[in-house]
Amino acid sequence: MANPLRFLSPRAVPWILIGLTVAKIVIFFGLEAAGKIKPFVGANAVEFSLPVAHRLVNEGRFNGVDSRADIHYPPGYPFLLAVFLYFTETHFIECVVVIQLLSDLLTAAVLYWAGKRYCSWQAGLIATVVWLLFPPELAISTWVTQETIYTAILAASTFVLILSLSAEKPGGALAAGVLLGLATLFRPTAVYFPFFLAPLWLFFKYPRRWVKALLFVAGTFLVVIPWTIRNWVVLHEKILVSTGYGATMFQSSDERLYTIAGKEKWRPVLRHQAEADGVTRPNTDLDSEIDRWMLRVALYQYKKRWQERPLSFIPFYADRFFRLFYANESGALRSEIGMGLCSLFIVPLGAWQLWRWRNSRRDLALISAAVILYFVGIHWIVFPEYRYILPAMPWLILPWSQAIANWLFPDSVLRA
Repeated sequence: MANPLRFLSPRAVPWILIGLTVAKIVIFFGLEAAGKIKPFVGANAVEFSLPVAHRLVNEGRFNGVDSRADIHYPPGYPFLLAVFLYFTETHFIECVVVIQLLSDLLTAAVLYWAGKRYCSWQAGLIATVVWLLFPPELAISTWVTQETIYTAILAASTFVLILSLSAEKPGGALAAGVLLGLATLFRPTAVYFPFFLAPLWLFFKYPRRWVKALLFVAGTFLVVIPWTIRNWVVLHEKILVSTGYGATMFQSSDERLYTIAGKEKWRPVLRHQAEADGVTRPNTDLDSEIDRWMLRVALYQYKKRWQERPLSFIPFYADRFFRLFYANESGALRSEIGMGLCSLFIVPLGAWQLWRWRNSRRDLALISAAVILYFVGIHWIVFPEYRYILPAMPWLILPWSQAIANWLFPDSVLRA
């Protein structure tokens, strides 16, 4: 087979990535000017991130006892919104979209560096182009939501951690932890990832592994703990980053709550059933306590299912697993089919190639697999929706790209 990249060299890759990103920005503004698209502002943005950004600009505070519920949202994204709102109230959302498109460029650059170092520059190039043009990521980068920036910071943390494993000096682990802590301030889901990696430090003998493990944890919480202290000082509540786990667990406890329409219809009914059976709402305005009550309501729903129809757990959790790779809260069939096809295109081949790396590229395979398993596992338990595992997709796209490179370049010495 003729080499389709024979006219390219690694020196051309940065220009390709920058060119694609500039083209995406130009196309976005062109379509917006033509009235074809506009940034999507969902319920979370309307109810939490945008009001908090306005409060930061106008009052100089994130929230207080008069707005406790806003702690449901982590601080990173509203602070970013506030920066652009301060300079331009008219076009600040468009500015945020540009930053999100540039964040995609950072994720793509990480994939290229990882591909070039551990696989081949051709695999890195394929991975970066696929990521920059990946339809689910293209769509969500124009939403007013933190996923794109969160994914970029998480990707940087992951790559730095991979590099740090075999390094003699442990400073890379601290840097990876700091980046993970920063990502956690945009979405708190990854805050437990350092503990998920405990088997890595237990069973694999890396240079100064225990020092690296401690520095990784310390770096993460060095960033997170000041916000935790702020929550105690201002709100007098023990909140690590944000609340919302209980409400999310409740939404995942019954299939009827998966979509926005179903949630609006059935959430009051199921909450009333739980209260009637003794799971009463606490008489408090503390958002942390309300969230713990929501968790008890969720556990009540699971207990009720176990008592009344225990065999339903099998199809229930099987369905939840597959929903991770296609579902969204809107329940729109077209978008779910599109995301499902994107997953089908990437996930099986990427997972197979990742397994093949277990000996030849152990560090890359271990951390990539850990990120994927962590996000799949936690959202399989908490709430099954595609955009929540999107931050793990770069680490499936990279091995997928190497598998494609193996096919395109069968005689390459960099074959993996």
